[in-house]
Amino acid sequence: MKVGQCDLATLRHSGCAWVTGASSGIGAAVSRRLVRDGWEVAGSARNNKKLEALRSDLGKTFHPYPMDVREIKTVRENFAVIEAAHGPVSLAILNAGVYEVRGDRMFDPEAAKIMFETNVLGTINTLGVVLNSMMEQERGQLAVMSSLAGYRGLPNSAGYCASRAATLALAESLREDCRAKGVKVQAITPGFVKTPMTAKNTFPMPFLIEPEVAAAKIMAGLNGNRFEITFPFRLSILMKLLRILPYFAYFPLVRRIVRPESG
Repeated sequence: MKVGQCDLATLRHSGCAWVTGASSGIGAAVSRRLVRDGWEVAGSARNNKKLEALRSDLGKTFHPYPMDVREIKTVRENFAVIEAAHGPVSLAILNAGVYEVRGDRMFDPEAAKIMFETNVLGTINTLGVVLNSMMEQERGQLAVMSSLAGYRGLPNSAGYCASRAATLALAESLREDCRAKGVKVQAITPGFVKTPMTAKNTFPMPFLIEPEVAAAKIMAGLNGNRFEITFPFRLSILMKLLRILPYFAYFPLVRRIVRPESG
């Protein structure tokens, strides 16, 4: 099956959707949209209480599977149960991620480690099971969560930017590898979305949007064939411009943005 044939309408009738990080924020909002669109949705997250609350809200087509993406054995076991109960996973949204802030330290290796274990290794663990299944079936669609913060190294965000740059590069590398097997790979690169993660920020967040708005944009992107699902538009354009700046221009500009000169 060719990549262009993997439209969501076809995939919905051939299997289920799997959303990681489904208990809150973007993951919960996307799960709501998928259920509304007629999907059988398997939602995974560490917080079982929130998953159960979401099932009570969404009804019998949302199925909670508590799981920590960092634990490969648990990921494999949950995936096997999901496919046995609901059919092949034909759409996977690998959304699980964390953002750690640890006091005033310039760089906290423990916080960076936590972010890499979840954002990068957790994504790899999930990819390892779902991608192999899709490749065997020669059909499927998966979206890997990254961030506009993955475009460039930003001050005070070393661990998070590096982890999101890694997931973006991962999706970029897989895109063409999977195309010949009928599997469509996309990357999601949001800006600031009002979630428990961004609630940790103490600085102004330009173009902050609600999770429901983000979910609508993600669903529109999943229905298209572009590799990147990015939003909000104005912040995305700004970050893309920063991405192509040479270092001699980038670092002085970022320095002025973060620590504007007085007067």
